[in-house]
Amino acid sequence: LPLAADFGPFSTIVWHADDYTRQEIAAVIPGLANHLAHGGRLWLVGWKPVLGLMGGGTYPFSFAAGQFCRDWLHLDRAEQSGTNDFTGATGRAGYPSVGVDSTRTLPALQGRLIYVDALLPADAETILTFNSFSGDTFQGKPVGVRWLGGPHRAVAFGFPFYYMKQAEARDVARKVLDDLGEPYGIEDEHPEPEVSRPIPTIVRGRINLQSAICDLRTPVTLLDAAGRRVTTLGAGSNDIRGLSPGVYFLRTRSGQVHRVQVVR
Repeated sequence: LPLAADFGPFSTIVWHADDYTRQEIAAVIPGLANHLAHGGRLWLVGWKPVLGLMGGGTYPFSFAAGQFCRDWLHLDRAEQSGTNDFTGATGRAGYPSVGVDSTRTLPALQGRLIYVDALLPADAETILTFNSFSGDTFQGKPVGVRWLGGPHRAVAFGFPFYYMKQAEARDVARKVLDDLGEPYGIEDEHPEPEVSRPIPTIVRGRINLQSAICDLRTPVTLLDAAGRRVTTLGAGSNDIRGLSPGVYFLRTRSGQVHRVQVVR
């Protein structure tokens, strides 16, 4: 399990609890709370997330000041659907909807999920609501909430993400990253880039652009692995001393992307 210090280097923590019989998050609540108190961000998603945060007990739960669910997720209470009735969630507040992929569930569940948490907000914002196969009392209850009021940001889902339809899950995840202020990465900002092979190498701060880019008469943009611009090289320039070792990308004016490796 991560220690409090392990959270420090990261702007966002994604905690996905994928075991519905055993939750581990209670042991790291002090570290997570410290991370959020210093402006960190959290995406909590998975099986029985509230049970994990409470360290055990029985649904329904009600939350008071001083408890993680109230202080950091801004929840009032939580309930759980104990039958295989969850078919997906309807998006609100700009979120797309998402449905269960029946090919990913156990046959006995008949394409639906059990043990889904309804997250009833205090002053958090509802972003996803429960779609009930039977139309029972869980229909329309919040299963996804967000708090963007600062200084921290948090998004919490009451269901595991693995069982969702992949394309829909990707769209929801992108919206979460938007809310948390995280970049998607270069492949999403610039669809289907052409990546050169073999990988050109920057050695001692200079790159042989001829090996990566045919047209040296136009500027190229150097991006880090997350798709953020590091610098722009003018036409014919190849001097980028001071760059840390690692993987970068060169993007030409035509939109082609070339991966480069920086070594010492």
